[in-house]
Amino acid sequence: MISLQQIENLIEITSTTKIQELINYLNGKNISELNPLFVQEDLNLDENQIDSLTKILTQIKDVDLLLVTLESVSLCHEQKNDQLSQLIMTGDFDSKYANFTDDTIFQMIKRAKFKITIVSYFVWDGQDLFKQLSNLSKNIEIKFILDEPQKWKSRIIKNWNKRTLPKIFGINRKKLSKEKLSKIHSKIVIVDNSEILITSANLTSVAMETFGKTGNNIETGIWSKDQQIVNNCIKIFDDFERKEIITCNDEDWE
Repeated sequence: MISLQQIENLIEITSTTKIQELINYLNGKNISELNPLFVQEDLNLDENQIDSLTKILTQIKDVDLLLVTLESVSLCHEQKNDQLSQLIMTGDFDSKYANFTDDTIFQMIKRAKFKITIVSYFVWDGQDLFKQLSNLSKNIEIKFILDEPQKWKSRIIKNWNKRTLPKIFGINRKKLSKEKLSKIHSKIVIVDNSEILITSANLTSVAMETFGKTGNNIETGIWSKDQQIVNNCIKIFDDFERKEIITCNDEDWE
């Protein structure tokens, strides 16, 4: 019989991202296939996490029941601890205090209903991100605000659905020289005017992914659904556009 207390203990000491990785890992497996040492190595669990999971595995015969219980308790935990803001990081770690940058961005994109705005200084090796964006409904407006957008256009459109190209904005160099405005160095994602990620991470695999994947940076940011913060950021960039500090040039996609 599964102990709900032990499930809750595991979820308490494990990040939401890692719990989802565990659920995906367990899916389709039999209990006989689950060697705790291999699970620890495959999922990069710490000693406390694997000790907690090992106790759970010794009590069950049905992995499907464990999956349902994990998903249910995890959902209840998230709802109970629904946060206005969340620490977001990139790095070779797993902590209940922070979620990963790439997972946060992909989850934000999945929740989008009508608009995504992405501000970034540097773009590189973002094929997965751009492919996911390009596969969204054509009714979702996608806007990039980039430093030197013409420099990065080929990397964005390489895996993009050409019939639904995004709007791309950059500094209006006809109006502002580099002496007046050097660069756009912000890294921001805004979805549906309701949530925002402000981060040190550029749109690169090095900055967005964990060490266990391909990255090698430590990046830090804050995700928030504080409406005042979201609205104020939108107003500032809308004002940049109104004053033609940043402009959209459709020729960048030709």
